[in-house]
Amino acid sequence: MEKEISISSSQGEKKIKKESSSERKKVSKQRRTESNRMRSLNYRKRKKDHYIFLENRVKELENEVSEQKQKLDKFKQVFDSLNILDSTRDSINKFIQDENFSFRGIPKLIEKAPELVNPIMIDESFNSVGPFGTLRILRLKKAFKLIIDDVLPINFKLMLKCFNEKTNEEMIHIAKSGLNRTRTQTKYMAKDEKLSVDTLIALPNYTKEFIDSWPSVLPLIRKHLIELKNIVRDLVKLRNKLFKRLSQAHQTINNEHLKFSKFDFAELAKMALKADDKDSLLNPFDLYNIRKRQKTDENDYETNSEFTEQCPSEIAKTKLVLLECFELTFLAIKKHQ
Repeated sequence: MEKEISISSSQGEKKIKKESSSERKKVSKQRRTESNRMRSLNYRKRKKDHYIFLENRVKELENEVSEQKQKLDKFKQVFDSLNILDSTRDSINKFIQDENFSFRGIPKLIEKAPELVNPIMIDESFNSVGPFGTLRILRLKKAFKLIIDDVLPINFKLMLKCFNEKTNEEMIHIAKSGLNRTRTQTKYMAKDEKLSVDTLIALPNYTKEFIDSWPSVLPLIRKHLIELKNIVRDLVKLRNKLFKRLSQAHQTINNEHLKFSKFDFAELAKMALKADDKDSLLNPFDLYNIRKRQKTDENDYETNSEFTEQCPSEIAKTKLVLLECFELTFLAIKKHQ
């Protein structure tokens, strides 16, 4: 009997142990499941937060890119407005570099290592900075263009444009018609992208007193501006004549086949540099027979010409008329203000 009780008790203990073991496994499994669920929730939360962070970061970067593009557009506009000056500066620097190489670098190279200098090198330098060299002509063309662009301020350019297409009477009639226009007509005219001469005359809100002074002022201003236009046209003709002479001088030197060696070239370059260092020898006023103006001559262009009798008379006449036109035009405007 005792044996049966002991057997049953041992079996009961084993059963209890087995049940407790299964319960522990079940609890452990539940814990793992809960832990995995929490890990999954945390991962999804982190992933969502990271996605939101990336979205916000993308928006910030897009805004930053947009701002940088706006700044870049502004810089580009400024750069485009200075493009002519920059290109002129670049061409001047290139011209100076090539000229220094031609008259300083090559002679020094001939002196130290003559075997490295060949006729082709000298010819290339001549074709670059010679009388009709590519860089010299480019520099002269840009210099003439700047002079022509700067002869008149933009308001005088506008008047000359109107004078080219309209008579004085037509300009006065258009300006007076603009005094009675409505706001709607003004807005419509302001949207005109072509900006015709009629719009340029009628659109500004001029006072009646100013327009009433036109009949007496316009003829005088027209006369001076037309003379200035003709002077600029003569200047362009002189420029073309100058280029033609430079081309002929360049071709003559090339066609004559002067019998000089690279050592002769070096000696000539040395003498040219030495003379260039002396202002009194290669001074442009002395070379072209131009008399320097004195400080007391600032307002006396007619009796104290900068040109001597040896200088072409048409150039002196052109300069005097140009200065006279400017003075008379400003005096006329000042008188009727």
